[in-house]
Amino acid sequence: MAGRFVEAGLERVSVETRPLIVRDPVSVDNVMGLRSWARAASVQDFMADDGMKRWETLYDEVVAQRTFRWSVTCFITSGRKPGVRRGDAAGRARRRS
Repeated sequence: MAGRFVEAGLERVSVETRPLIVRDPVSVDNVMGLRSWARAASVQDFMADDGMKRWETLYDEVVAQRTFRWSVTCFITSGRKPGVRRGDAAGRARRRS
């Protein structure tokens, strides 16, 4: 994404990572339906039935064993338009017009 910001002409491009680690399967499943992902893929012929059953079995096992862990990393990308500085009244006026 940073490359796209630079291609768009932005300056002072930076990328921060924010990992999210969840150990409560109910939280993830209620939000993302994680346990049902394989079933949804199977219905659309993206996964064989045996793979779907294996996914659900393994999911249930890690939940029962209390070893569930889900992690995802968010990338926050920022950049500034050239010539615009923080607190620059002229820059704010240009953005409004």
